[in-house]
Amino acid sequence: MTPHVFATWRMGLALLLIAASAVHAQSQAPASALGQGEHQVATTDAKSAPSPAVTNATDAGTTEATRWLRLIDGGKYAEGWTQAATAFRAAIGQPDWDKTLVQVRTPLGAATTRTLKSAALTHQLPNVPPGDYVVIQFDTAFEQRPAAVETVVVQRDTDQVWRVSGYFIK
Repeated sequence: MTPHVFATWRMGLALLLIAASAVHAQSQAPASALGQGEHQVATTDAKSAPSPAVTNATDAGTTEATRWLRLIDGGKYAEGWTQAATAFRAAIGQPDWDKTLVQVRTPLGAATTRTLKSAALTHQLPNVPPGDYVVIQFDTAFEQRPAAVETVVVQRDTDQVWRVSGYFIK
């Protein structure tokens, strides 16, 4: 593994850990739009049709992730931080976020293509309280890294708005 790849992997892992810590630090999330006790997980490549609630959630999460990634692609890291989930902002200050993104994204160059790989609604993720989460993966090509997978975790925030709570590049 080259030093550049290792540094990018390490910083991506740090971003994911920061996001997981942020979500974990958040107080208990509100009841799911699917109803208590209904723990449905759906992905875009599922063979059976997901319920309308699952489709609405994955569509909203994917839309938010794509919008947020455009900010990050444009170097608007501070704006991306401002628009992230409450718990995420509580876990990492904006200057540290900016510094981390500069270290991770700059060596990769601009994103040249991004294709939705999967989107899954879940109510449980490791080491975080139950809530509404959409885990979205994109196959992304960067100028200096033609094959990467970006994972964006979007959660229904305290005000019921979908916001990014995690970002990882592998």
